[in-house]
Amino acid sequence: RVAGARFGKPLKLKDGSTELRYWNYSVVMNQNRKLAFFSAANIRPAEGRGKRDTGGFINDKRVTEVDRSGQIGEGFYGKQSTFESAGRALNPFDRGHLTRREDLQWGSTDAEAKRSGDDSFHFTNCAPQHYAFNQVKEINGLWNRLETMAVRDLTETPNLCIINGPVFNAPLSRVQEDQITGLQLNGPRTPDPVFGGVSIPRMYFKLIAWAEENKLRCRAFVVTQELLLANDERIREQEEARLTPEEIALYEVSVPALEKLTGLKFGLPKSATPILKQAESTENASLNGDERRI
Repeated sequence: RVAGARFGKPLKLKDGSTELRYWNYSVVMNQNRKLAFFSAANIRPAEGRGKRDTGGFINDKRVTEVDRSGQIGEGFYGKQSTFESAGRALNPFDRGHLTRREDLQWGSTDAEAKRSGDDSFHFTNCAPQHYAFNQVKEINGLWNRLETMAVRDLTETPNLCIINGPVFNAPLSRVQEDQITGLQLNGPRTPDPVFGGVSIPRMYFKLIAWAEENKLRCRAFVVTQELLLANDERIREQEEARLTPEEIALYEVSVPALEKLTGLKFGLPKSATPILKQAESTENASLNGDERRI
């Protein structure tokens, strides 16, 4: 479940629910960020079978029927190749699977497994990941290495539940000599940087849970692509929306002046009305017939 609306509200579907159900996994979308809060899957590695065969990512119609722009899709990712040796000149971001296709592609028959694997290719189940964070062929490949180890090396069980998702406005990590030296999960939240009009999550999480000897076991990981984002000049930090002192001096007015301007009476006591020398000066100049315009 999503605790509170601090980082956005869950998208409600036409039936009033927030859970998008697929074969072998589910997603809850962040209505504000157009990305998943999380993608949760039941995984049976021993039953994995079949080869990848899909036409690529598609929009989920259940999302578009309540919010036409409710999922970040092909309009953002474009048609960049899987890897360009000369660099990702136009867009460095992959359609990064949250729950990966290989983990979902299991079932009692090849056809059933293929159906479930193909079902992973919804834009609701992906998020913008820098190609060097997402792909195994890259030196970094941090997300790819984690999702592979989660199934093969981090547990010894035939059945798993894995929950994956972005961390919105994550705290910055400790960095020394261009290397991450530690996470600061309790640090101040920092607005995610922007590329192509989309806020890009710096961090992603993975929670692995399984039953062992009648007890629930779990392991949790947070991995970051923040250095890859910081080192790309095309990706901009969000500037805090603030008025300059000059703009405050120019645009702040007294409450009586606002009431006269709008014809509204706010019913504030005189004690709540600030005495603004700059505002009084501007207002008096207007009353004295000053015709200067900004």
